[in-house]
Amino acid sequence: SSDVCSSDLPAAALLDEARQAIAWAMADAEPGHSAELAALLGLALFATGHLREAQDRFEQAAGLGADPATAAAALRRAAAVARCRVRGADALRLELAASDRASAAGDQVAAALALAGAAELLTRFPGMFGGVGVGDPVPYVARAGALAPGDAHVAAAVDVAVNAYAGPGGRPTAEQARQTLAAAAAVNDPVLISSALDGLSAALLFAGDIQAAHRLALERVSRLRATDQGEPAAALELKDALHVATFCALGAGHLGVAMDMARGQHELPFLRESRDVADDELMAPAVLRGDLDAAIEGGERFLRDWADAGRPAARGRALTPAAVALAHGLRGNARTREKWLDVVAEMRGVPRSEASRGTGYGELFEAIILLRDDCPAEAFEVLTADGDRGLYGAVFQIGRAHV
Repeated sequence: SSDVCSSDLPAAALLDEARQAIAWAMADAEPGHSAELAALLGLALFATGHLREAQDRFEQAAGLGADPATAAAALRRAAAVARCRVRGADALRLELAASDRASAAGDQVAAALALAGAAELLTRFPGMFGGVGVGDPVPYVARAGALAPGDAHVAAAVDVAVNAYAGPGGRPTAEQARQTLAAAAAVNDPVLISSALDGLSAALLFAGDIQAAHRLALERVSRLRATDQGEPAAALELKDALHVATFCALGAGHLGVAMDMARGQHELPFLRESRDVADDELMAPAVLRGDLDAAIEGGERFLRDWADAGRPAARGRALTPAAVALAHGLRGNARTREKWLDVVAEMRGVPRSEASRGTGYGELFEAIILLRDDCPAEAFEVLTADGDRGLYGAVFQIGRAHV
């Protein structure tokens, strides 16, 4: 393996040599050696944007691991890669498997942290699950607390999982989110701190302080850009921070900043082969800036890449096809707009009749088309109708409380 690491071969050839080295180690019945090689290959694959194989290699390393602790660490890396791929079910499965392996190794703190990670996935990233119930995080946090009572790191991770993204009516309060951030900062875990900052951004949005959320989102991006992005969990945080900074900038009216943040995600090295995910943030800033050509052209590229990825349902990503539908609506392409709204419904996992309902951006974009068609009363009705519009409703201040 040292020859591979020191070689001047192109990256693709180095990866091939690493694959052959793993096969050789497995044939020679050296599970510890092959597990280490598989984990190293997983990191190299992640860094070069081969996310699907990176996840597979981390899972392979766990299967070959000579000890449960090594397997648990590999599974948590695999879970982080699955999150980068917006595969919620995979990430949940892997976090729970990591907890089991860590428990088998006698590391109850690591087992509890993996359970807290599973709970955080459910509370923080429900949009990674395609239109299906994400499950109840409470049993996971209860088990985590029972495994490592009194451990400050576990307590902070549980606090983030439960309190950073929930509260009265399922929404965090700013005071609650700041207390959670303080708990994360006390254990000096950069990934946990980033997650807590994300929760505080959401709390500020729900409180109606769009400009403060925008400033905090930019601060989070700046912090993460100064950290090592070699670990999948840290890289995921930067991806998410750029996503949040994009829509916060949109809500704050800073369209140029929103596009800069969207391009930042587009250029992340670990997304170089997951182009549909890399392009997720580009279309909404483009269309809201009036660059309809860019939104429509980018939409066609996104649709091809999403189809190649198997058309995964992930309701948290449906802003992209909704923005492309808006671009076609503004161009007067009614039939094409309808086709893109079909994509919105498929991605969200909802009936076609609900494609533009319950998201905040869907109502906003529909109202824009109605205003274009000189139907202001209908647009007002769409924007002020009762109903929960989630985080984007707060971003765009959609609903009776904001009119």
